[in-house]
Amino acid sequence: MRTVPGTSEAGQTIHYLPEPGEEGSVATLVDCARALLVDALEDGRRVDSLMVGPSLYAAVQAAKRRELRAGRPLTVLGLHLRPATIGHRPDAAEEHR
Repeated sequence: MRTVPGTSEAGQTIHYLPEPGEEGSVATLVDCARALLVDALEDGRRVDSLMVGPSLYAAVQAAKRRELRAGRPLTVLGLHLRPATIGHRPDAAEEHR
C-alpha cells in the first residue's frame, strides 16, 4: 500500500492495492489505512480518499448498502472510497512515502 499525491487540491489518496492474486480484506484495509492516515496527519498532510481494488470496493459497497441507499457517500475512516481500475498500480515516480 502506498500514499501518493491525489488529484485534488484537497488532499492525497491512500492506495490500498494488494499484490496480484491477493484479495485483501476489509479488516486489513481498515488497519493499514488507519496507520497511514495517522502518519499523514502527523506529517501535516491531508488525505481525502482511499483507492482500493474492484473486489474490495464491492465488499465495502455490500457492507454499507444502508448508507448508500440513504444517499451518503461510500467512505472508510472518513475517506471517500474509490475503485481502482483493473491492473492499476501507483507509479513508483508518484510514490510519496
